[in-house]
Amino acid sequence: MNSAERLIRVQGEQILRGEGDKNVRQHGKNAEGYPDPTAGSAWRNIRKEENRREAERIAVISNLIPIMKQTAELAGFEVVGRIVLKDKRTGKEYR
Repeated sequence: MNSAERLIRVQGEQILRGEGDKNVRQHGKNAEGYPDPTAGSAWRNIRKEENRREAERIAVISNLIPIMKQTAELAGFEVVGRIVLKDKRTGKEYR
């Protein structure tokens, strides 16, 4: 493998891992700057699905916090600080 082939391989692996030029991918263009509607459409669909899942998580949390506060109230306690939740699957913390 010559140096040009290695460079192409490294750049391809970076793009697959999401480390490439994000502005190029988000605007539906390939690495050379030419329009790539298939990749642009796929990228938008992926982001759309991620945003939908995040909205669902936030809706669940929005319903859960009042229940936690009411439970504490019924047990004779008061929540005095911020409630932080961590998604076990993703590891993301919600504050």
